[in-house]
Amino acid sequence: MVCDAGIPLIDLAPFFQAEAPEVLELRRQKIGEIGNACEEWGFFQVQNHGLDSKLITDSLKVSSEFFDLPLEEKRKLSLPAGVSPVPIGFCCDSGLDDKVENKEHMFFFAEDGKKAAKNGGSYAQYNVWPDTPASYKPIIKDRLLKETQTTAIFLLSLISQSLGLSKDFLYEHYEDKLNALIMLHYPPSHSTDEIGLSKHQDGNILSVVAQSEVEGLQILKDDKWITIQPRPNCLVVNVGDIVQIFSHRCGATIATRVSYTA
Repeated sequence: MVCDAGIPLIDLAPFFQAEAPEVLELRRQKIGEIGNACEEWGFFQVQNHGLDSKLITDSLKVSSEFFDLPLEEKRKLSLPAGVSPVPIGFCCDSGLDDKVENKEHMFFFAEDGKKAAKNGGSYAQYNVWPDTPASYKPIIKDRLLKETQTTAIFLLSLISQSLGLSKDFLYEHYEDKLNALIMLHYPPSHSTDEIGLSKHQDGNILSVVAQSEVEGLQILKDDKWITIQPRPNCLVVNVGDIVQIFSHRCGATIATRVSYTA
């Protein structure tokens, strides 16, 4: 296990290799590493995770092209209040504690067929998709939304096994299954007082982050902010509060913020 400033970086290649006694032993070792990372940090990075690296690159590129559009064009993808039960689509006015964060995002729900909205339909029915760039929907809707969901469920299965449970236990007991994808954009800041993303804890079951080459994601551990250095083709895994409460084993303080410079 290689660490970046202590943050575990775990190679998942054995899970994509043909079964053999030595491979099975490596898998057991990796599951142990994941358990230790969850307990000590609540965060870890993974490489050789099975998600297509070109898809990640293409997704970040087309997302950047969308966020480069004029604000009035992007606001057309904002749903009026009350249309959907949860915020979906484009947003640039969010924040905590009455502080507007200097960020934009696009929010989509996945269609996994397991949990329906109260009105009988999936939350994915409220998704709004941009027509520009033309490649946005083929990349983000047709591929990224589906393939990242598969990757997240796979990572959750490894965490489940690290607790001595069956690989499907945590996901099958996560009743809501509101799997979502958020594309984030942080414009350059113009002062040190601007907030990109406020300090927070993820109240979900699991967050998986693909970083661009721009540094900014930080975690809080032992009262110190630690920057997670972007690594090519790596994903950052954040164990959510649901797993922490369920297991009583994720001992690290889980919090993130994003800082950035012009």
